Amino acid sequence: MARGKSEEYILKTKIEQLLTKEYACATEELHGTETIFSIRTDAKQPYIQILAYRHCVVVCASEDLHGTIKGLLAGKSRDEIFELPYVYGQTIHYIPDLSLAKAPLTPPDFECEFLFEQKVVSLRGLTGFGNSLEFEADGSTPTRAVCIAKDNGKIIGAAGAAGSSVEGLWEVGVDVLEGRRNAGVGTRLVRRLTRELLERNILPYYSASVTNLGSQMVASRCGYIPAWVDTFGTTLDGSSVYHEIVSGMELPRGLAEKEARRNTAKGMTEFMKKVIVIGSPGAGKSTFSRKLQNITGLPLFYLDMIYHRADKTTCSAEEFDEKLKGILERDQWIIDGNYARTLPLRLKQCDTVFWLDYPLEVCLQGIESRFGKPRCDMPWIETEWDEEFLEFVKNFHLECRPEIQRLLREYPEKEIIIFHSREAAEEFLEKERA
Repeated sequence: MARGKSEEYILKTKIEQLLTKEYACATEELHGTETIFSIRTDAKQPYIQILAYRHCVVVCASEDLHGTIKGLLAGKSRDEIFELPYVYGQTIHYIPDLSLAKAPLTPPDFECEFLFEQKVVSLRGLTGFGNSLEFEADGSTPTRAVCIAKDNGKIIGAAGAAGSSVEGLWEVGVDVLEGRRNAGVGTRLVRRLTRELLERNILPYYSASVTNLGSQMVASRCGYIPAWVDTFGTTLDGSSVYHEIVSGMELPRGLAEKEARRNTAKGMTEFMKKVIVIGSPGAGKSTFSRKLQNITGLPLFYLDMIYHRADKTTCSAEEFDEKLKGILERDQWIIDGNYARTLPLRLKQCDTVFWLDYPLEVCLQGIESRFGKPRCDMPWIETEWDEEFLEFVKNFHLECRPEIQRLLREYPEKEIIIFHSREAAEEFLEKERA
């Protein structure tokens, strides 16, 4: 293996290979700053695990829980995400500072022995070292390398390493018997094991519970630095020691119903009764709404047609609110339009939100393309740019977009569908038509 910076690069690459496999995400996402919601399709259901790496958070769930968990956690901070009541335990994972890991070893004041691969099974039957060396009922063990400490022939500590899903990347754990701790045994074992693995071109990483300060101190003394944190398990699968207490915890009703809709074989539009379509001017809300109406058969209402008059004057707020109230009292509708003042009211009443969240350039092109053309959503024809309107469109992404994001976070039980391109919106419609 190459030394120096190239070896550090290989270690980082292997760690990220491990994380992308375990958390079903892309390397580029690990380098970002967003919260990623991924699906572990091969996971035993129910499954939830949360990762904090660099500046991103990844929430990985089984397919049956993905939509519900995303609805609960969208817009939450990292700390709030890790406080999700359906997960428990947190583990800190460390990677070695390779320059420190190769520092000279201090001779231990106990007998130390290193066993590798097949020689590890010579310890079969040894118990009490669950973090470093554990044997299955058939005598097999996932541990592939181990350093053991002996005092007068008795094993008093062990540091073991097990393979991971990435070739050449092994996880290290350590155990020291009660009464022999705080004497440097664990530190010397981990240092020796780390050195032995590196000499065999195997890259180690070390794991410790957030509550195990002693193990964290061992990591620090051995030249390991924190690299990522993840959760240990989910209360939903019965593995928590408090299962009898938490077994009555159910997912929020609205979110559970939302997840049930997503898991049905029917199309999503089958369940839509009250829909709002929002987005910057020029995004194509009206075109999307008409296509959605053709699929669902729901009555369609344009807020622009309520607010604007043919002579380019506008109605009063009282008149607008009265007409909107009449629409909201109906059993079914699609309402096209932003109108920030009344958006909270429509969000409260609807079951589904479509947000056409397109780049500014796309929206500006959309506005220009409709110049001189009659529109069913506006009582007069646009022929040229209005400077005040142009300024509003340019500021929409800076001022209105954050407020929309904030409002949507308040309604996780709603079916919120966001498109970032016209192609994605059209793909959705085509799927629903089928």
